[in-house]
Amino acid sequence: MGAGELDYQKGHVRDPRDRFVSVMNDFITVASFSFSEMEDLLSEAKHKYIKTLKHFGEDEAKMQPDEFFGIFDTFLQSFNEAKQDLENMRRKKEEEERRARMEAMVRGCC
Repeated sequence: MGAGELDYQKGHVRDPRDRFVSVMNDFITVASFSFSEMEDLLSEAKHKYIKTLKHFGEDEAKMQPDEFFGIFDTFLQSFNEAKQDLENMRRKKEEEERRARMEAMVRGCC
């Protein structure tokens, strides 16, 4: 509902106890301010996105946000998998070394 609709409603108030116009007037004022803030934030986000694309050498006309951020998502998933693989290899090596020490102790003892 825009200002035109509100103006129409102001001219057609049937019941003096009807608070529709005053409530909607306040709502439109607050909503318009919130909408304006959202537009500013969207504009800032777009500016930062374009700046980031340029930083990474990407063409803003060819690179969509889902594709661009998907590259980072894929990298981070691969990185975490590699990190987990290294941790598993480290644990396996430690376990093998512990077993070898135990076997050496058992062989040397008897």
